[in-house]
Amino acid sequence: MADWHPAMLAVPDQWVLKHPASPNPWAVIRLLRFRGPKNEVEDWYRVVTWQETSRGRELICWCRTLAAACEAAWDFNRAASSWQHAQAGSRAHERLGGAPCRPPAHDLLLAYRAAQHQRAS
Repeated sequence: MADWHPAMLAVPDQWVLKHPASPNPWAVIRLLRFRGPKNEVEDWYRVVTWQETSRGRELICWCRTLAAACEAAWDFNRAASSWQHAQAGSRAHERLGGAPCRPPAHDLLLAYRAAQHQRAS
C-alpha cells in the first residue's frame, strides 16, 4: 500500500512557459483529449499566448505532441520579440498613428518559421 498515492492519479493538462530570467510567461499549453473517428482517444495540445485569464489569450497553434507545442511556443516567443525589435528599430512608434498592431499570433509564427526555413536552405 505504501507504493501507491492518490497523486499518482493526477495528470498534468496545462503548462505555462516562461524564461527563467523573466517574470512574465509568454505561452500556455493545454492538453485536450478528443475521441477520434474509431473511438480512440487523440491527444492535442493547444498553444495560446499568455494572459492572466483565458479571455485575452490568442491561439498560436495546435500540435500533436507536447514537444512540438513547446517548440511552437518558443518560436512564437522569438517571433514576437523579433517583430517588437523591428518596430522599435524602424521607429514606427514615432509615426503618425503610432506603431502598427502586432499581427495575429498564428500568422507571426508562420512567418517566423518560413523565414527560418529560408535561412536554412
